[in-house]
Amino acid sequence: MFSLLRKTSFAMAMLCVLAPGAAQAQNGPAAPADKPLHDITGFRSARFGMNEDQVRAAAARDFKDHAALMQPARHPDPRYSLLVLPLPSLEPGPGAAGVTYIFAAREHKLVQVNVLWSTDKPGDADRARMSTAGMQLAEYFRALGWRPDAATMGVPLGPNGLVLFSGIDPHKAMVEVSVTGVSLRGRDGKVIPAEGPVKLRVAYMSDLGAAGQK
Repeated sequence: MFSLLRKTSFAMAMLCVLAPGAAQAQNGPAAPADKPLHDITGFRSARFGMNEDQVRAAAARDFKDHAALMQPARHPDPRYSLLVLPLPSLEPGPGAAGVTYIFAAREHKLVQVNVLWSTDKPGDADRARMSTAGMQLAEYFRALGWRPDAATMGVPLGPNGLVLFSGIDPHKAMVEVSVTGVSLRGRDGKVIPAEGPVKLRVAYMSDLGAAGQK
């Protein structure tokens, strides 16, 4: 297990993950009694269950001048189809981003949206900026309403990656924030150096069965 949360604040614990530290993944906090549980319905104006034309219209509302860049793409699994929208920038991630809308091919309905920032040949500053953006996103989602057994933080993702936050809503939809290509310190205290591209991904999934689609 790699370091994340113990008894420090969330932000400080995240800094320990991406620098020195030792802790373990934990469930998220229970939502206060007066705070409703969060529903994951899609990404911005694009809602789960929309068809491709409706998603194109939603992207035009969300991204205006850039929506014309959207193109269909082939998914390695024939059960799915894709629309991919490249963007020159998207907060809070650094640099260009890609938004991938994933449709169940049989129903032609939106089932997942991935937002990805990546740098193929990153320097230390690039990795730091991507890590900071990931922490901001994880903190944003952590602060929403979740059941205590439906939100987790700090799950290892290969030797150089971490699921910074994942949450499941009452309808089994899911959001996941992950970062790869960063240095981590294992529980043995040894640092695993960052290698390869650095990537920050936020995945919005209509149900747990959609989890993991690229």
